Amino acid sequence: MQVFDFPLAEARLELALLQAEANVTCSADFYLWLRGSGLPAEVSARLFSLAECSCQVEGRAVALGKIVAIKLAEFVRAHPDLPGFTALVAAVSCLVRRLPVAAALLQPLMQTLADATAGHASPAGEATPELLAGRFFQPLIDLLNTLCPHPVASV
Repeated sequence: MQVFDFPLAEARLELALLQAEANVTCSADFYLWLRGSGLPAEVSARLFSLAECSCQVEGRAVALGKIVAIKLAEFVRAHPDLPGFTALVAAVSCLVRRLPVAAALLQPLMQTLADATAGHASPAGEATPELLAGRFFQPLIDLLNTLCPHPVASV
C-alpha cells in the first residue's frame, strides 16, 4: 500500500482545500444523497450527524466530520459494484482502525453499522472491500495523521 508522505506545509494546504470543499458542500445535497443511497435510515441519520461534527486541528476548528462524510460518500460512489452498505462498513472500519483522530467521531456510526450488519455479507471477489477502502483512504489517513497524530475532542 502506498504511503503518502505529507510535509507539514503541504498537509496544512491540503486540509485547507478539504475544509473549503466541506464549506461549499450543501448539507441538503448530502441529505438527498443519503436518502437515495439505499442505506438503512438509522445509518443515514448517523452519517448526517457525523457531517455536523467539527474539531480542533492545530488550533483551528475544522469540519472533520463533514470532510470524512464527504469522503465516505465519494468511496461509496466510486465503487458501484459494492453494495453501499458493504462499502460503508469497510470504509468506516478502515478509518476507525487507522485514523486515531477520527475514531471518536466515527464511533457512533460504527456502533450503528455493527447493529445493522446482520444479514449483510461481504461480496466475494478479487479486491476485498477492506482493501479498496484502505487504498482509497490512505491519502486522507496520512494527511490527518501528519497534522494530528493523537485523537482530538470535537467542538
